[in-house]
Amino acid sequence: MGFFIIKKIMRAVFLSDKEFNTCSTIEIEGEDFHHLKNVLRVKENTELLLLNGHGEKAEAHIKEVNKKSYLVEILKITKSLLPEIPSLGLCLPKKEYFESALRSCVELGVRDLYLFDSEFSQRFELNEKRISTILKSSYEQSNNPFELKIHSPTPLSDLASSSFQKIIYFNSQSADKRVIESKARSSDLIVIGPEGGFSDLEQEFLSSLKNGSEACLTDRPIMRSVTAIPFAFGHLMH
Repeated sequence: MGFFIIKKIMRAVFLSDKEFNTCSTIEIEGEDFHHLKNVLRVKENTELLLLNGHGEKAEAHIKEVNKKSYLVEILKITKSLLPEIPSLGLCLPKKEYFESALRSCVELGVRDLYLFDSEFSQRFELNEKRISTILKSSYEQSNNPFELKIHSPTPLSDLASSSFQKIIYFNSQSADKRVIESKARSSDLIVIGPEGGFSDLEQEFLSSLKNGSEACLTDRPIMRSVTAIPFAFGHLMH
């Protein structure tokens, strides 16, 4: 007779910058409290998984329900190792694709997202509140214990002074030379272009960088950034 192991699934709550200590209590209030109480109908003694963005996962249970907060007791803390995954460079796509790209980054475990302004990049104001909401939801859905750091947009030309060991850019346009890159490292940067791709001058610039930029070209159709990101990471980390 076979046996099935049923993994306990706990509702995750991202509490930015909270310090976790075993046997201590944390108060959950504000929007988190209202969402748990009024939307999810979470009751006393319910177990929760708490995340703080610094690599810690805290198993806890709701000890007390008050009018405006939950009093939560921490039972166990697990510290996660930093993921060995490259950083991502993204030339701004359309706004809806950018939001999907943020979710992909969190689900893949990317730690640093560098935004670049290229010739065919979209140009729009970054809504920090909206970004924060998307990231919080993504942390809670994926149980990713590490916060994604988003670097402000800079010109693509700034890569000339970067300290990455290798810069690898993806381009779906045809070319004479196709390079299949070996496994990427955490010291590398994978760069994804916008919907219009890289201009000829940008391709020349990227391929001329001293820190080993290589074009990884494919025969596949043109991909949106939300598709290109997991494809690129899967291709280079397989």
